Amino acid sequence: MAPPLRPPDTVIGHPKGYLWSLTQGIVAQVRPNHRWSYADNIPRMATAIQTQAPVNPGNSGGPLLDEGGRIIGVVVGAPTDGEGMFFAVAVEHVRDLLGRSEGNHRDAPAMTVSGGRE
Repeated sequence: MAPPLRPPDTVIGHPKGYLWSLTQGIVAQVRPNHRWSYADNIPRMATAIQTQAPVNPGNSGGPLLDEGGRIIGVVVGAPTDGEGMFFAVAVEHVRDLLGRSEGNHRDAPAMTVSGGRE
């Protein structure tokens, strides 16, 4: 389930070595089937959550939290060709990845998403 637009969100990370930094913003857009690639040119596709919470090197891999503290995504960074645009992969893709693993993560705790709205 994608988060509703415009709720407050929070990013936690360690940008540039500053431990446990928090930034806050809002969900600006939810982009189902968003496609992108990095310098490795491997195509990727997932539901991407665009946030206005500033993301810096060191935030990638950290959680994007909703206003209730629930994980709604995993931060992947910002495009090199845009300012003020930051993205996280929606948590349902993390669940899918864990479900496809070969038993290594079967006992991993469930992540919850608020709302029930798509």
